Amino acid sequence: MDHSEQLARVRAEVLRYLEDHPHAADTAEGVCRWWIRESRFGLSEVTVQKVLETLVSEGHMRKVQLPGGGVVYGRKDD
Repeated sequence: MDHSEQLARVRAEVLRYLEDHPHAADTAEGVCRWWIRESRFGLSEVTVQKVLETLVSEGHMRKVQLPGGGVVYGRKDD
C-alpha cells in the first residue's frame, strides 16, 4: 500500500470512529493507538497527525489546545 492509500484508509477509519463515537476526543497518539485498527501494523503517529490536521482544515474535526501544551482532536460540532 502506498502512502496516499494509507492516508485514505486512516481518514476513513477516523471518520467512521467519529460516526460511532460522536463525543470521542483524543490526542494524535490516542487516535493512533485506540481509534485506528491499522495501528497494530506499524502505522506511524506522524501519518495520523497529518490526517487529523487535514480533517481539521476541512472542517470535519476540531483541535483543542490544552493548557499544558497538548492537543486533543474531536468531532466538530455542527
